[in-house]
Amino acid sequence: ARLNRMRAAFDSSPTLFFCCLFYISTLVFFFFFYLCRCLWGCASAFELKSNPIVAVRRCAINGLILLSLFGLVRVFGGGVLNLRGLPLNEGKRHKWNAFWMVCKYPPSIAYICLTMGANLFTMYLFSFIQKASNVVVKVILAYGRSPLIFYISHFWIITALEAIIFAIRHTRGVSLVGVLPFWVFVLFVEFFIVHFYGKFKQRTSPTSLWRLL
Repeated sequence: ARLNRMRAAFDSSPTLFFCCLFYISTLVFFFFFYLCRCLWGCASAFELKSNPIVAVRRCAINGLILLSLFGLVRVFGGGVLNLRGLPLNEGKRHKWNAFWMVCKYPPSIAYICLTMGANLFTMYLFSFIQKASNVVVKVILAYGRSPLIFYISHFWIITALEAIIFAIRHTRGVSLVGVLPFWVFVLFVEFFIVHFYGKFKQRTSPTSLWRLL
């Protein structure tokens, strides 16, 4: 009987309309959000190639602006601009972690400011690494040249680690501190994946679809 009442409520026209409107608006927001980030990346790539000094400085300025906006949004943005984290009283026992906890799906304004700001300012810091050893540069380039294969493969590695932990401890997950050695291990394994895949991509034609990974 309860299930029938739920179906009746969902099948009502206003409820169905607002549910459809919510999902459509979410998909549209996702599309434009990631499209804007891609276009920003393309524009930055052209500027880095034509005028790298100005482009690197712009990365530093934009990065600091976005990180500053993240602080303002975190303090004054409330639930609308944050969606998750300390402003919604999530994780009050660990306020430091809750302050940095942002919502990726759907991407909140706080998430956009934090991730874009950190990425841009990190790119600025990478401009000083030219004087570093060739080993450091090669390692960073290996990750940067095959980002999508990294993204796809890391799910499988983490899933395998989770299965091993469950088989040994009969519980899922570890503490926040316990995540760090696993995170380092995943990065270590991923280096070999992206390194060999990067070499494979170089042997393909410039128009090959393999280069998209």
